[in-house]
Amino acid sequence: MTTFTTEDLEAFRKNMPKKGQVYRGTDSEEFEVVALYTPNEEPDTWISYTSRRTQVEYSCRLEAFVMRFTRVEV
Repeated sequence: MTTFTTEDLEAFRKNMPKKGQVYRGTDSEEFEVVALYTPNEEPDTWISYTSRRTQVEYSCRLEAFVMRFTRVEV
């Protein structure tokens, strides 16, 4: 189990994806964040995002998203 410091958590909150931000996948495709949500009672945040090229919408757990995508500074 990973233990996070207070500094880690503060940095994560500061860099948390927000609606409208653009992220790039490993294949250089760009995606725009549509929403962050909790689909059930548990503290399990999910993210919806759309391909800027194909307009196909995807969703996954937030922790998986931040591991796979890099924010594009506009």
